[in-house]
Amino acid sequence: MQYDLIIIGGGAAGTAAGVYASRHGLKFKLVCESFGGEVAQSGEVGNYPGIKKTNGIELTKLFREHLEFNQVDIEEGVKIKKIENIKDGLKLVGAKVFNTKIALVATGAHPRKLNIPGETELDHKGITYCTTCDGPLFRQKDVAIIGGGNTALEAGMMMAGIAKKVIMINLNQEFNGETVLVDNLKKKANVEILYQTQTKEILGEEQVSGISMKNLVTSQSRIIEVKGVMVHIGSLPNSDLAPVKKNKFGEIIIDAVGRTSNPRIFAAGDVTNHPYKQIAIASGHGISALLGIVEFLNRHKY
Repeated sequence: MQYDLIIIGGGAAGTAAGVYASRHGLKFKLVCESFGGEVAQSGEVGNYPGIKKTNGIELTKLFREHLEFNQVDIEEGVKIKKIENIKDGLKLVGAKVFNTKIALVATGAHPRKLNIPGETELDHKGITYCTTCDGPLFRQKDVAIIGGGNTALEAGMMMAGIAKKVIMINLNQEFNGETVLVDNLKKKANVEILYQTQTKEILGEEQVSGISMKNLVTSQSRIIEVKGVMVHIGSLPNSDLAPVKKNKFGEIIIDAVGRTSNPRIFAAGDVTNHPYKQIAIASGHGISALLGIVEFLNRHKY
């Protein structure tokens, strides 16, 4: 069986594309390893149009409900490992194999790691890259949150209401996230913010017991005791499956409607070279790419 389209990824871009693909009457399937992707791991979400305030888990639920309302076929728990060119289409290879005329890669990104001593050894032993998932495990404990963007700020706001103390460690001179999040975080009595501070090592035997860090201005080193470390320092694109041109960061290079260097492969969302990684932007990308796909199918009379 050959589909018109396989959407790879169940996050914001994949969901938006799925809704539009259904409304355009395409024969398609949405395939994902885990529905929701990074959206499901987001904390407070207050900037998605039409929804005043929500969180990643609730928004993911709404995404699924919207797809189900449009009778979209969701194949969850399947990771596509590579895309191969075949005559008049593509073969998607993973735990299952799919043949399709077009593929939309909306696989998002995964968390970037610190790559410092103790990180690998203590992973899942007090270190987490998903505060939304694991934050409640550190109730009334001291925790450190490493990062300077919106995700780190959202994690700080969440943990301020859960942890005994929250220590924000920012490598830069200031946060680069939304001003409202920064302002709200500074009002929290149990939050300490450390700027221009580099985390050097995560300490502990069986569980995290602390972190070693260095102030980049004074060169002074310091060890603090914490039971949890939340790492939010950006992400890396899940682009290995796609045989297309990428930039030096591994992001798939696209044009305005998601076309890649392979005419049968489109891409959308955080896996691409668009400079801003936002849920609403990914949704728009998914829609633009889907409309580009419809134009391609119509033009080539598949």
